[in-house]
Amino acid sequence: MKQTITIDNINRLLGRFIIQVNSDGPVFLNEVKKEALPFYFEKRVKMVAESPYNRDEETKILIVGLYGDSREYTKEKFIEYFNEYIGDSKGERFHRLLTQKEVDVVNEFIKSRQY
Repeated sequence: MKQTITIDNINRLLGRFIIQVNSDGPVFLNEVKKEALPFYFEKRVKMVAESPYNRDEETKILIVGLYGDSREYTKEKFIEYFNEYIGDSKGERFHRLLTQKEVDVVNEFIKSRQY
């Protein structure tokens, strides 16, 4: 159930979690076996934010992983990244917002890492 976004949608994504899924077999974190969750947390789940490090006039979008990795994109490149994925798997993957049940899974993971 791929949904495409436009630049007008970006502000509604800020501060939210997204997941990268394969076009031919999207998964839901709340249905994934516990032993497979670390892969998704490390590689596929990200938070969308606005970059505080604008070196020019253009606002950049920051994608932050649960392990602290991050990438910065122009709004146009972020749209391409979200809708189609950029890289070797272009056209085979896309991103979507997490469902509420998936956010619960991510919250449990985040809480488990606090000490």
